Amino acid sequence: MRKLTVLIFLLIGLILIVGCNKETSEFEKTDSSETKKETKLYEEKIKELEEQNNEYKILNSQLEEESDSYKNFAKETIKHLDDDEILELAKNEFRYKIEIDGKPIIDNKDIEFNNSNFKISIIEEQSIVSSTIDPWFEKGSLDGEYQDHLEIIGIEPININSTDGTIVTGFIYEFKDIPENINFKLKLSNQLKERIGLKNSIINIHVK
Repeated sequence: MRKLTVLIFLLIGLILIVGCNKETSEFEKTDSSETKKETKLYEEKIKELEEQNNEYKILNSQLEEESDSYKNFAKETIKHLDDDEILELAKNEFRYKIEIDGKPIIDNKDIEFNNSNFKISIIEEQSIVSSTIDPWFEKGSLDGEYQDHLEIIGIEPININSTDGTIVTGFIYEFKDIPENINFKLKLSNQLKERIGLKNSIINIHVK
């Protein structure tokens, strides 16, 4: 009887060992399969990024060639222009806009909004090649400083910041907790008005 009991325990132990080994083997197979799938996904992603990088290099090379071509064309062109013609050409290398919370003002219509916190920006976008062609092109920008060309009448900003990039620069007025039902005005210089393409220099704004 004792021998039979020992034999039964040995058989049970053997079954458990075999079962555990089988589960371990299945787990290893599953784990190996998942690892292979993940490795394949990573390899495909790396290949995709390499292809995108090659496309970017080709596009960048094309843009550089176009930029060089434009520079050479402009240099040759200005040799045949008088000072007034060069100045007019230089002005076209600068774009100006006024934005309220990122929305550009495109006409003289009265503006209404109900946001008591907002920003007003005057932004200059310069051609990427204008400053490398001829010193004359620097004369295409607005005279003086940005603040000389925009006056805000009726409210005071809590902060004034400037941004200075290679191509895009700007002057930003920040307003906070402006009372409801208040009116104020933007007064533009004649130069800025003409550059933006507005009919007159005054823009009326109402905070609802």
